[in-house]
Amino acid sequence: MNKNMTFDSYPQKPHGGVLVNQVVSADKRDERIAYAKTLPAIRVDLEAVITIEMIATGVLSPNTG
Repeated sequence: MNKNMTFDSYPQKPHGGVLVNQVVSADKRDERIAYAKTLPAIRVDLEAVITIEMIATGVLSPNTG
């Protein structure tokens, strides 16, 4: 994502005015997948699945901090 991109002319703006890029770089992808496989599995409801999908596709931007 272009870090200089502004959203002033867009009718819909990201919450807080900044999109948070959560995409793992290609050189770290395999390492992060291997790490994810070591984490415990959890079950989530449909609402959580929908929210996760919206974050993953850029509809929502996660908070930082």
